[in-house]
Amino acid sequence: MTMREDPSAGAAPNDALAAPARPWTLFGMPFHQPIRTGQRQVSWSSAFILSLVWFTFGFHIFAGGLSLTFTLQRYTTDPRILALVRTINIFIVLGPFISYISDQVWTRGGRRRPFIIIAWAASCVAMFCFAFLPEVAGAINSALAIVGIPASWHVAEVMLLVAIVAGYTTLADLQAPLEPLFLECVPPHQRGRFFAIRGVLFSLAVMFFFQILWPVYDVPVGLAYDTAFLFSYLGLAAPIAGTTLPAGTFALRGEQLIYLVAGTRFLLTGAFLIFNIRETRVATA
Repeated sequence: MTMREDPSAGAAPNDALAAPARPWTLFGMPFHQPIRTGQRQVSWSSAFILSLVWFTFGFHIFAGGLSLTFTLQRYTTDPRILALVRTINIFIVLGPFISYISDQVWTRGGRRRPFIIIAWAASCVAMFCFAFLPEVAGAINSALAIVGIPASWHVAEVMLLVAIVAGYTTLADLQAPLEPLFLECVPPHQRGRFFAIRGVLFSLAVMFFFQILWPVYDVPVGLAYDTAFLFSYLGLAAPIAGTTLPAGTFALRGEQLIYLVAGTRFLLTGAFLIFNIRETRVATA
């Protein structure tokens, strides 16, 4: 990814790029219009799909906030340590600098998307690691043992957790240009409906978290049956104490399910940012 000064300043308007893109069709019927910055008009489907990113953003506020705090309490209940770990990236504030840089440069992938995609990828990996932290720590320690690292140098779960929190929250600051990107995708006369849809989806994310997933945070959730032969080598099909789930049930704790949903959302919306949004050079005001 190469960076150079944005050549769009002072450029003449490009009507070909500003015109609406050709819509996607299903059985010959248009159902979605690919999204590009600087368009004169976006479809309702584009406003809705753009707003879906805020479902991911809203869900992560609680998955990476409330849920992560309870995960940390497995290792310490000291409020000072909890506060320090949750705000560990406060010493490295990248957001303002990334926002400024995204105004000044242009890359092959655009000016906003590359930063957001990096932030989304880091958040996706972190959520999946939180879901299976003991397994991740075990895999790392097994690899260290293979190369001859003594057991005294192996990674403890709590240290791995702190490292992941520090890394992903720092990289998450790269999502600072998210709002500018979407304001460049939606023309001014359509932003009212965009913000309305976005507000509804954000509220749905809150309801989904607190009404469906949060009540089962400590409860094993059976996802499939007769899958022991597929998951036993991962240690995921072992019976969970105090449950009434049938033998061979592939079960996850609600805590794991929250992180898996958050990670999957980051994965899906990251793919959307890569394949369904194109940044184009349009004349500035």
